[in-house]
Amino acid sequence: ATPYSEVAWNQTLRFYLADGNWATIPTNQTVDALDIAPLFDDAPSETSIIRFPSGEKRFIVLNIPFATPYLQLRWSSPLNENEFPTNWSMPITIYHIPEPYCCTHAFSYSPKAHQEFANSSSECVVTFMSNSVNDSFVNADLRIYVPRVLRFRFGINS
Repeated sequence: ATPYSEVAWNQTLRFYLADGNWATIPTNQTVDALDIAPLFDDAPSETSIIRFPSGEKRFIVLNIPFATPYLQLRWSSPLNENEFPTNWSMPITIYHIPEPYCCTHAFSYSPKAHQEFANSSSECVVTFMSNSVNDSFVNADLRIYVPRVLRFRFGINS
């Protein structure tokens, strides 16, 4: 297998480490070489961290706590130039994921921000996935395993 560090898109990936620092994957190694830690208690294993659109030096992270219908965001404390976040706010629910994409037979996961599709710096386009441990449920409703797309605006108060 090709080490992640040799894949071009991987050069922008950063991983939060147990020692509180951020790192890229070392040359000729895989992510297993890093002592990765969650950003916060119910942090997803994969998500997007985006810059706060107001120009402040802080970040926003998306989360869907497992087995809940809540797409949430958290923001970091203000940061110095080139600093990565380590402290996060309490979560704010920005979207309630409806059935059949969440909860009774399905779960939602992997929220990602796609700023390249936003129409302004105060807007965010988010995708997330749904799936089920019950294959017959997914086979009966193929909408379950199709990415969901949301567009929302940040209500930023200065």
